[in-house]
Amino acid sequence: MTKIMKKIWFPLLMATLIWNACNPVEFPDGVLENPVFSVSLTPDTQYQWVAGLNDHYLFTGVKKDVDSILQLSGTFASLFCPSGECGNSIRFEFLNNTVANVEEPSLLFGPNTEWPYRFVQNDSLLGTVAIQLVSKEGRLYRSDFISQQDSNFVGHFFVESSEPWEKNERGEQTWKMTINFNCLLQNLQTQEVRNVQGQGVIGVAYQ
Repeated sequence: MTKIMKKIWFPLLMATLIWNACNPVEFPDGVLENPVFSVSLTPDTQYQWVAGLNDHYLFTGVKKDVDSILQLSGTFASLFCPSGECGNSIRFEFLNNTVANVEEPSLLFGPNTEWPYRFVQNDSLLGTVAIQLVSKEGRLYRSDFISQQDSNFVGHFFVESSEPWEKNERGEQTWKMTINFNCLLQNLQTQEVRNVQGQGVIGVAYQ
């Protein structure tokens, strides 16, 4: 195979493998179309992420955070930026509700479950969620930089429905959920605060 053909076929092969990683091969009875992982923000209508479109993908993961608590995450980001630190990305980070090395996603993410937001100035970390947005300009905003509850604002993160999903590209089990939320996101450098609302279908890895 010539060098030119290799340059053409390698990106196509990678795109096909990644697309298959976030779309199931077989579906339960009654499913008429492929489920799609996506998130949109309002009033920031310029931000909408769909896994498998515009070189974006849903990266799912599970790891221990700095406090040795399992963190289950789902990140919509460019195919070439799995860390989710590049511009135009959003990550959802859930901390296990115990310090154990295993978790039960059907209990953590059960239907009609509301998650409290994590706040870096609060010692209560177990069973909390944080959202990270990196703007198209590369500015980082996080929900745990600012309190989500005061006399003027009360944030919420609600899991409407959920179900087990297939393994991710690393062979980890994943969990799918439909969510809606609103929160404040702050950039520490500029102290800018953004008030956003969102909804979508996301996934996380677990063990």
